[in-house]
Amino acid sequence: MSIHGVGIDVGSIPRAAALIERFGEHFVGRWFDDAEMSDPRFRPSWVARELAAKEAVWKALRIDEHTAPPWRQIIITADPCRNILTVRLEGELASTAAALGVGPILVSATVSGDLAVALAIAERADCQ
Repeated sequence: MSIHGVGIDVGSIPRAAALIERFGEHFVGRWFDDAEMSDPRFRPSWVARELAAKEAVWKALRIDEHTAPPWRQIIITADPCRNILTVRLEGELASTAAALGVGPILVSATVSGDLAVALAIAERADCQ
């Protein structure tokens, strides 16, 4: 495997809290699908971490910068047994990533103080 792209992002927990308070369902619905919104950990620190992870994944995909990111098609899930995050792409984004030869996408994220930081690495099986 080779690396298709790497992305990193830093999110502010107070900013996530302010966005949730100010825009409520409109903001949350733009970024998260129903399953993500029903996560029991859904609070500002979780939202900031998830936003940073989705942004990092989008950057690692290296798709045309003029394309609006389909945030709800980037699903970040946590495996509670192994304490790792996994990435699942859906819809048109999954098709685009497959056409680019993108294989697994690895993501790591952490929260410290008022910040959430995420790093994503998109792999590909061939050297296109």
